[in-house]
Amino acid sequence: MPSYAITGASRGLGLGLVRQLSAQPTNTVFALVRNPAKATALSALSAQKGLDIRILEADVTDPPSLLAAAAAVRAVTGGTLDVLIHNASDMSFASMELAPSQLPFEREALEGLLAKSLGTDLFGTVWTTNAFLPLIEKGQLKKVVHITTGMADLDLIKTTGIAVAVPAGIGKAAMNILSAKYAAEFEGKGVNFLALSPGWVDTTEGPGEPNS
Repeated sequence: MPSYAITGASRGLGLGLVRQLSAQPTNTVFALVRNPAKATALSALSAQKGLDIRILEADVTDPPSLLAAAAAVRAVTGGTLDVLIHNASDMSFASMELAPSQLPFEREALEGLLAKSLGTDLFGTVWTTNAFLPLIEKGQLKKVVHITTGMADLDLIKTTGIAVAVPAGIGKAAMNILSAKYAAEFEGKGVNFLALSPGWVDTTEGPGEPNS
């Protein structure tokens, strides 16, 4: 019975992953969300007959809540987890149209634009991964997936000339480095790490066709 833990599971890509993975009746899916009371679509999905979806409250920027979620998973599985998918992400939409030369020339303002992306993609990646690693190491599949973006890909930026979405790119670039560093640390130990960009996804943040 494979087990999956997915952060940012209340909507968008995270909810889609929960839907797809829970469709296999032998899977157990742990859906991590900041506010279960507001995750109405997820709650409706979990109520469907035959689906093994466990909704857990956790904020990837809050280490204690992640440790509590890991403990809840441990109680269900007996101390194991097969796959962790760190999908939760956040960004300042006020910064999306700004190129680097347009970023504020003031420390607090710039830190404010970067705070959300770094909170979920840098700090959140470290804390989420480390909270669940002891369970992953005892699992059967031993996989950790960090959901990244093409906005952090140097070749894509050079090829397309996309200069905007700076905080989003910086946060995910940090995630990419972390994923590679984890892979280097655990090489030969059976744990696999992957930074995965799903491409353009029709979610609340990115409906319809891309502009480029």
